[in-house]
Amino acid sequence: MAMPDQSFDLVLANSVFTHLKLDTAKAWIKEIRRLLRPGGIALLSFHGLFSLATFCGRTPTFIDKVLQSGFNADLKAPELDGLVGDDTYYRQTYMTDDFARALFSEQFDLAAVHVGVVSRYQNIAVCR
Repeated sequence: MAMPDQSFDLVLANSVFTHLKLDTAKAWIKEIRRLLRPGGIALLSFHGLFSLATFCGRTPTFIDKVLQSGFNADLKAPELDGLVGDDTYYRQTYMTDDFARALFSEQFDLAAVHVGVVSRYQNIAVCR
C-alpha cells in the first residue's frame, strides 16, 4: 500500500483474514503493522471455531484439517473471479482461535479476542 509508515491510529480489517491463504495473511499482517502508529489499534476479524460450528456445509475433511493444523484455506471462493488478477486469491479461510492468537501475535500485542461479534459469527482480534 502506498502509504507512509505509521499512518493510522486504527486499522479495521473486517472479513479480510476470512479469505486469505496463510502466506498472504502474513503479508497483510506485516503491512498492517507497518501502517499502524505506536499505540494504535488493529481490529482483525477471522473465522474461528465459532464460525466453523455455524457453517454446517463444511465437509468433515475440511473441518478435520482446521482442527489438526489450526488453519485451512483449501476452499476457493468464487465471488471475486474475474475481478482480481488471480482467481485463486479469494478463499474460505478458517483457523482455530489458538492459531489466530499465535498468527496475530507475530506482529502485535494481542489485547483480546471476542468470539462471534462480527456479523454474529466472525471473531475479532484486538491488537496493539
